[in-house]
Amino acid sequence: MQQASGADLTIEAGSQRASPKSLAHLPGYRAFGPFDNTVAILKDPRAFFEASEKRFGPVYTASFLGSCGVHVLGPDANELVFADREKAFSSRLGWAPYLDRVFPRGVISMDFDEHRLHRRALSVAFKSGAMRAYFQRLDLGIAEWLDGWRAAPGLRRVYPEMKRMSLGLATKAFLGIEPGPEADALNSAFVAEVAATIGWVRAPLPFTAMGRGVRARAWLVDHLMTLIRSRRDGEGEDLLSELCTATLDDGRPLTGEEIADHMNMLMMAAHDTLASSLSTFVWLLAVNPHWQERLREEALGLGLTASDPTPFDSLEKLKLAEMAFKEALRLVPPVAVVPRRAIRDVHFKGLRIPSGASVGVAPIHTHYTNPRIG
Repeated sequence: MQQASGADLTIEAGSQRASPKSLAHLPGYRAFGPFDNTVAILKDPRAFFEASEKRFGPVYTASFLGSCGVHVLGPDANELVFADREKAFSSRLGWAPYLDRVFPRGVISMDFDEHRLHRRALSVAFKSGAMRAYFQRLDLGIAEWLDGWRAAPGLRRVYPEMKRMSLGLATKAFLGIEPGPEADALNSAFVAEVAATIGWVRAPLPFTAMGRGVRARAWLVDHLMTLIRSRRDGEGEDLLSELCTATLDDGRPLTGEEIADHMNMLMMAAHDTLASSLSTFVWLLAVNPHWQERLREEALGLGLTASDPTPFDSLEKLKLAEMAFKEALRLVPPVAVVPRRAIRDVHFKGLRIPSGASVGVAPIHTHYTNPRIG
């Protein structure tokens, strides 16, 4: 029988969630349940974090979706949690309350050695040759979407359009499935899964977002397993086909279940966070028209036009476009708060964060308030 590693035992020790009583020594908000901080955080996370820091300092308690935890703010907090030199924070346990029922085993929900092992295995799908193949499909697909918008002019809501476009492109480029009933069914299932992650009711009850998301996941995994079996010996250039050839360090190929979980998570990231980021980018260009002109001049200066394919090698030459997009991510990061779970006691800014405490890091706060940033 395989023995649990020291890291596994440490994670297990922190799997028991800290109670509000164990956090009572920390400053912060005390209400939870139906009177917690969820509405304020969702309404304006930046304002909530700034007001909270002024009131309590960079370490304080708050609750979200009925669960009490600790927020840590600022560059030092980012370094403490993301560098995690002491291996004191679990990503898997941090994301579990939001992702476990619909995205349980993606690479962002793995810790330490397991995370590194699977990230190396997934890297085969993101090498230069594979990226060129994805890019060609995406470039062609984007041109088709633009043609469709031009053919039906009128007012459009940007976020829903970006959501539909990014999901359709991801299905084609990453799963190798052309538009049609199968792609539509897959896309509907992915949308239901994402909606479940922030549903107010956390149990998969009938007629709830979580219930719909859990049913969608079961259907998706079954469908992905069928696709995986058909791609194992193929030579497709989509991301799923690449993952079907991926191996771990010992040469073992990823199992069908592992590929399905990774693919499910990658599809979520490929359309949900991307749609949010693109919508922000379009909005900021709309309110800063001089930057529209600068980016247009840069593209034309490289001989790029909307009617011709975009050469893959030209991407690294679009310096202003890269700068503008990164600034959009700074101003409105698609993930305002990143969750972790402390798996041992941690001392930060003179305060003890107990083992089992949910810990939230807020990049959006650092992006606006740190004088060393931009």
